[in-house]
Amino acid sequence: MENMVENVEGVRLALNLGKISLLGHSHGGALASSRTLKYQPRVKHLILAATWSSSKAMNEVFAGMENNMTPGENKVSSSLTAT
Repeated sequence: MENMVENVEGVRLALNLGKISLLGHSHGGALASSRTLKYQPRVKHLILAATWSSSKAMNEVFAGMENNMTPGENKVSSSLTAT
């Protein structure tokens, strides 16, 4: 999540934007919330739709999903989320 937060901030800086309004849906809501917590002075509005209550809750669901994956599926999932 931290890498994605920094990517969003990097785009804001690259576009030379001041305060921004963020709209997050589902996983994007957790991302928008996390980014707002870190960069609150740079956020004008935060709009959340059908999202998770926290990134912790989201991570718990993902961990449960990974526990039910086959070894092949887990390898693919790990390669997609590696930093």
